[in-house]
Amino acid sequence: MLREASRSLVLDAFSRIASTVAVVSAAHDGTLRAMTVTSFATLSMAPPRILVCVAKAARTHAALTAQPAFAVNLLAEDQEDLARIFATSKPAKHSAGGLRVLDGGVPVVPGAAASLICHREKIHDEGDHDIVIARVVAVTTADSPPLLHHRRAFKAVGSATGRVTAEGPASV
Repeated sequence: MLREASRSLVLDAFSRIASTVAVVSAAHDGTLRAMTVTSFATLSMAPPRILVCVAKAARTHAALTAQPAFAVNLLAEDQEDLARIFATSKPAKHSAGGLRVLDGGVPVVPGAAASLICHREKIHDEGDHDIVIARVVAVTTADSPPLLHHRRAFKAVGSATGRVTAEGPASV
């Protein structure tokens, strides 16, 4: 049965999308900024591009839309504490999260499953968010499974709903 798409029903539907948990980080006006996001996606391989959706009300929004370079850090499954720290609006989260600044001034999350150093190319205004499109210019990876977010909870890859076989996802 179809129901009108109220905010709560849309949020419930969106919560059913299993997402890699990422922390987007940048330096702006001498201050490190970072925030947890699940609205992140690969966009293109040639050239390598990603997109990330950032709430206009977020403190990190100005850093991502004003600075040409930033990082997308795909958290490892043992970094749930960092996901929670960077999901808050508390200014102290940046020192508590232990960001490390690379040559060139881009902050990254140490121990992340992967960190993508990106150069912003475009910004699209979409409702209460901006879609930031960027080219991936450098990458670091670790041998760690990623942290996932599904149904408003953090999960390890092995605990995601459904069973995956050598042939692909289980039939539904």
